[in-house]
Amino acid sequence: METQLLPGPADDLHLSAEAAQVLAACSARSASVAEIAHAIGRPVWAAKVLISDLLDTGALLLPHSASTHPGSDPHILALVLEGLRRQA
Repeated sequence: METQLLPGPADDLHLSAEAAQVLAACSARSASVAEIAHAIGRPVWAAKVLISDLLDTGALLLPHSASTHPGSDPHILALVLEGLRRQA
Protein backbone atom coordinates (compact mmCIF):
# COMPACT_ATOMS: atom_id res chain seq x y z
CA MET A 1 0.00 0.00 0.00
CA GLU A 2 2.97 2.32 0.51
CA THR A 3 4.58 1.53 -2.84
CA GLN A 4 5.14 4.74 -4.74
CA LEU A 5 4.02 4.75 -8.36
CA LEU A 6 5.03 7.04 -11.19
CA PRO A 7 3.32 7.75 -14.49
CA GLY A 8 4.92 6.04 -17.48
CA PRO A 9 5.52 7.45 -20.93
CA ALA A 10 2.49 9.24 -22.35
CA ASP A 11 1.65 6.98 -25.27
CA ASP A 12 -1.59 6.82 -27.18
CA LEU A 13 -3.38 4.62 -24.69
CA HIS A 14 -7.12 4.28 -24.75
CA LEU A 15 -7.85 4.49 -21.04
CA SER A 16 -11.06 4.18 -19.12
CA ALA A 17 -12.14 7.19 -17.09
CA GLU A 18 -11.05 5.43 -13.89
CA ALA A 19 -7.62 4.58 -15.32
CA ALA A 20 -7.19 8.22 -16.35
CA GLN A 21 -8.06 9.25 -12.78
CA VAL A 22 -5.34 6.93 -11.46
CA LEU A 23 -2.76 8.50 -13.76
CA ALA A 24 -3.91 11.98 -12.81
CA ALA A 25 -3.53 11.12 -9.12
CA CYS A 26 0.20 10.51 -9.56
CA SER A 27 0.99 12.92 -12.40
CA ALA A 28 2.40 15.75 -10.26
CA ARG A 29 4.44 13.47 -7.99
CA SER A 30 4.69 9.81 -7.12
CA ALA A 31 1.73 8.48 -5.15
CA SER A 32 1.10 5.39 -3.06
CA VAL A 33 -1.64 2.86 -3.69
CA ALA A 34 -3.52 4.19 -0.66
CA GLU A 35 -3.23 7.79 -1.91
CA ILE A 36 -4.45 6.79 -5.35
CA ALA A 37 -7.42 4.88 -3.89
CA HIS A 38 -8.37 7.95 -1.86
CA ALA A 39 -7.94 10.31 -4.82
CA ILE A 40 -10.19 8.25 -7.09
CA GLY A 41 -12.73 7.49 -4.36
CA ARG A 42 -12.45 3.72 -4.63
CA PRO A 43 -11.57 0.96 -2.16
CA VAL A 44 -7.90 -0.06 -2.11
CA TRP A 45 -8.66 -3.44 -3.71
CA ALA A 46 -10.35 -1.72 -6.66
CA ALA A 47 -7.47 0.72 -7.04
CA LYS A 48 -5.03 -2.21 -7.00
CA VAL A 49 -6.82 -3.81 -9.94
CA LEU A 50 -6.65 -0.58 -11.95
CA ILE A 51 -3.01 -0.04 -10.96
CA SER A 52 -2.09 -3.59 -11.93
CA ASP A 53 -3.62 -3.11 -15.37
CA LEU A 54 -1.76 0.19 -15.80
CA LEU A 55 1.53 -1.40 -14.71
CA ASP A 56 1.00 -4.16 -17.30
CA THR A 57 0.55 -1.59 -20.08
CA GLY A 58 3.50 0.54 -18.93
CA ALA A 59 1.27 3.52 -18.20
CA LEU A 60 2.40 3.35 -14.55
CA LEU A 61 5.90 2.54 -13.36
CA LEU A 62 7.48 1.36 -10.14
CA PRO A 63 10.57 3.29 -9.09
CA HIS A 64 13.69 1.15 -9.50
CA SER A 65 14.20 0.77 -5.74
CA ALA A 66 10.65 -0.56 -5.26
CA SER A 67 11.04 -3.21 -7.95
CA THR A 68 14.13 -4.81 -6.44
CA HIS A 69 13.55 -7.53 -3.91
CA PRO A 70 15.06 -6.51 -0.53
CA GLY A 71 15.77 -10.13 0.37
CA SER A 72 18.41 -10.34 -2.34
CA ASP A 73 20.66 -7.64 -0.84
CA PRO A 74 23.39 -9.28 1.30
CA HIS A 75 23.85 -6.05 3.29
CA ILE A 76 20.21 -6.02 4.36
CA LEU A 77 20.34 -9.72 5.24
CA ALA A 78 23.43 -9.10 7.39
CA LEU A 79 21.64 -6.28 9.23
CA VAL A 80 18.61 -8.49 9.86
CA LEU A 81 20.83 -11.29 11.16
CA GLU A 82 22.66 -8.85 13.45
CA GLY A 83 19.34 -7.58 14.84
CA LEU A 84 18.12 -11.12 15.47
CA ARG A 85 21.32 -12.00 17.31
CA ARG A 86 20.91 -8.96 19.56
CA GLN A 87 17.43 -10.10 20.56
CA ALA A 88 18.56 -13.65 21.42
